[in-house]
Amino acid sequence: MSKGANVNVFYETEKFNCMFPHLEETEKFQDQDTGMYSITMCFEKDEEIKEQIDSAIDKAKSNDEKVASAKTWYSPIKDGDEMGKEWSTGMWILKAKTKYQPRVVDRTGEVIDQGDIRGGSVCRAHIVFRPFVAGTNKGVTCSLKDIQLIGQGEGSGSTPTFSPLDDDIPF
Repeated sequence: MSKGANVNVFYETEKFNCMFPHLEETEKFQDQDTGMYSITMCFEKDEEIKEQIDSAIDKAKSNDEKVASAKTWYSPIKDGDEMGKEWSTGMWILKAKTKYQPRVVDRTGEVIDQGDIRGGSVCRAHIVFRPFVAGTNKGVTCSLKDIQLIGQGEGSGSTPTFSPLDDDIPF
């Protein structure tokens, strides 16, 4: 890939269950501010969804020669069954971060407050996959652009039932 070429792969997610949203304030880890807004996306273990996400990740990986040729590299999507957490069982897990406060919209595309997104909310998001090289570490990272609130879940992380989305919902 030539220097300066666009390595970003933009992706619009399917519906997911939101966990650990840090959209009003940047996340803190052991009392240290990370300076990043973030969200953990939990997708039902559907092979078609996984294939779509993997395809976007592979495209980003191939946009950098060092990442593409790496024998071992970091992929941002995780198998929730392997995490050993009750909330992640039966899910594909993807965490997206950004240093800029993301725009949040409702089902109709109207801007709403970031605090309206809570654990258990059902959302969709615009995310960006990009390759990275940091010392000997290579892989693909996931950035959050904006997020759409589809509905409020039960807060427990379980997937609520809701009617299908209309194709004309703006996002």
